[in-house]
Amino acid sequence: MSDTEIPAKLPKLAINRPGQKLEEYQLVKSPVLVGRVKSNDIVILGDSAISREHCRFDLDTASGDLTVRDLGSSNGTFLNGDMVPLEPTPVRPGDKIQIGATIMTYNVDRPSQGAVVKMVQQKFKNGPMPPIEGEAAKVAFSEGYCTCGRCGSTFSIRGFGPGEKVGCSRCRAVWRIPVIKPDLEPKPGEALEG
Repeated sequence: MSDTEIPAKLPKLAINRPGQKLEEYQLVKSPVLVGRVKSNDIVILGDSAISREHCRFDLDTASGDLTVRDLGSSNGTFLNGDMVPLEPTPVRPGDKIQIGATIMTYNVDRPSQGAVVKMVQQKFKNGPMPPIEGEAAKVAFSEGYCTCGRCGSTFSIRGFGPGEKVGCSRCRAVWRIPVIKPDLEPKPGEALEG
């Protein structure tokens, strides 16, 4: 196939956002993460109803079968108007997935005329590695530092806040900084101020 020849059929997500030009993302990798932070494969800014990591698409590149799952977002992910669970849900060509005010349509065909076409690609050659069972219990967070639960090295997490992901530069394991909720239960002999 030459550089100018367009394949007959491409799995793609058409992203329709209010006041924005239509964007189409060719799906050439899996999984595809969607949310409002830069670590996602598809980043959607300017919509406070979209979570940092909102939903995930998994594509079987051989068959073209696509699934979507919500990643515990605050406002939910909707497939043709129905709320998507945390488990993978099949998506068929022509289905509409809504997060916030953004509507994504899945199709397998040529790029649309006038659309801005982008390709979802692997961001890192040696991408981050999720934790393996039992490693999360070994992670230790202290003031400004994290001790990796996989390799035991210590690295700085200054500039990162609760709930954000941090990665070990030695073994590429990824950890989430814990969110510590305030203790609202009064201790014996104490009263809550209010």
